[in-house]
Amino acid sequence: MERSQPPRRPSRLKLLALGLGVLALVAFVTVDRQKLGRTVKMITSIKLGQVRELRIGPGQVGVLVEASSSDTVTLPDGTTLPRTRGQQPLVPKPLPPLPMADHPFMLDEYASGGVHADSYNSGVSPLPGPLGLSPKAHVVKVLEDEIAMCTPLMRDLNDRLASVCISLGGPSQLVLFDPTDDFRILAQTEIPERRSLIDPAGGWYSRMDHLGRPVVPTPAQDVRVYEAVEEEGRFHWTIAEQWDLSTVLPEDVSASDVVPDWQGNYWFISGFGHLGYIDRASGDIDVMVLGDGSETIGAALTVGPEAAYVLTSKALYRLEAGEDGPEVAWRWDYGAAGGVDLSTPTLLDEGSLIAFSINGQGDRGLLLVLETTGETMPDSEREVCRMPLFKPGRSDMKNTLMGYGRSLVAENNWGGDFFELLDFEPGLARVDVREDHSGCDLIWEDYTIASQVPPRLSTGDGHIYLYAREPGTPEDVHAFYLTALDFETGEVVSQLLVGSGRGIDNPMLSSDFWPGGVYVGGIRNGIVTLRDGAEPEPAPEPEVESEPEPEAVSPP
Repeated sequence: MERSQPPRRPSRLKLLALGLGVLALVAFVTVDRQKLGRTVKMITSIKLGQVRELRIGPGQVGVLVEASSSDTVTLPDGTTLPRTRGQQPLVPKPLPPLPMADHPFMLDEYASGGVHADSYNSGVSPLPGPLGLSPKAHVVKVLEDEIAMCTPLMRDLNDRLASVCISLGGPSQLVLFDPTDDFRILAQTEIPERRSLIDPAGGWYSRMDHLGRPVVPTPAQDVRVYEAVEEEGRFHWTIAEQWDLSTVLPEDVSASDVVPDWQGNYWFISGFGHLGYIDRASGDIDVMVLGDGSETIGAALTVGPEAAYVLTSKALYRLEAGEDGPEVAWRWDYGAAGGVDLSTPTLLDEGSLIAFSINGQGDRGLLLVLETTGETMPDSEREVCRMPLFKPGRSDMKNTLMGYGRSLVAENNWGGDFFELLDFEPGLARVDVREDHSGCDLIWEDYTIASQVPPRLSTGDGHIYLYAREPGTPEDVHAFYLTALDFETGEVVSQLLVGSGRGIDNPMLSSDFWPGGVYVGGIRNGIVTLRDGAEPEPAPEPEVESEPEPEAVSPP
């Protein structure tokens, strides 16, 4: 088993300062103005609160909930919290499977297509969550006292968990976990180190192909397809395929996401507006720059059967693979967004609609829904609806919308950001698109739960799950609950305490479910799991009424 443990490094604050200084020096001595612009964009995206949290690092785990009959848990500072709230065991209300076609070259039916479950970025899992019967939590660390944020969480053909665990002070790790043995690490290898701490590339958006192999865009300007190989009972990672992008991208730019299309070729993007297409049969790689070169891409690709979609800092694009490389089918300009935080677009309604959110255009975040058809039409006709959500002046939507059927679920992220732990604003809302695409309707809102983790719908039990921080807990406590809301009504049905401490903070990473009702979430260093510690009581046998004895009949 490969278990690379890098030597102790300088503090993250020093590393960040050094990285920013080097980037600035390189930018200002170079005559390449495009490189200067890219560097400035990266530097200005860092906030002081994030620098502070990076200095703290992965943080400590306070308490992990254990299977117990006790109703409360006492945290290290003396705070007492309920072990559960609401209904336990959770009553499943299964929903039909996600009404979208399974991708022929990805494990979409496993909801293993990346951070947001599939190439549509639906955020939907077919598996149920825990029932809440004596729940118990477990943490698996990937590095010793270093940041290694595991995202995405990808399930292979043997139900093993593969994840790229992102490091901010050294090489990131590709890790294989064994769910049958408390997610013990089976194999671990380094992927190339990012060239700067704020490089948007590095494996954040990796995918699982139809053969159960992680497809990883690395900071070494390549795309790698890894395969887990077992020899004499031990696993290790090998590189099954590799695609060099150094001849088609600027020297300081790498791919930030890569997704197979329905023919098995690869779409890829960079954080600086590059869109590329790899023809795996011929080996040809074509790249174009979206817009005038000033547009950035802050999130992931969205891919359907006929096209790929990319949201930049100015517009949404539909891209199609032509004979001479990628072509822009249409561009829908929404104007400049506030900041660099953009949500990944979500395909829904059998691929006929695409939804995303933007901020900075008024005092509320905007949910936007467009028609996806490749036919030419005025922008005003392509727009199905735009809906401001959450409270004025306290609304910000940075996470991807969850999409199921014609329903969307949006999360409020106002007051929070990646790798910041604050008392951020609560808010979750379900919006449905009308059947005739004439507009959208607000179905329900919740203002009791605050989370920075993308919501996940389980069609296995009919609930939306949030990894939510307990509001008001002291800064050195940070208690977290796995919270289930009824998809139909928005009612908060169940809350299960996971534990406390910065060490189990999920800084806008993945959440998912594993067979057996197991919750899995990425944390600052590794993963946290929550499962039932007791079996549900068997349903009582239905009473069968005994038939009366027949009356004796005298013989004639």
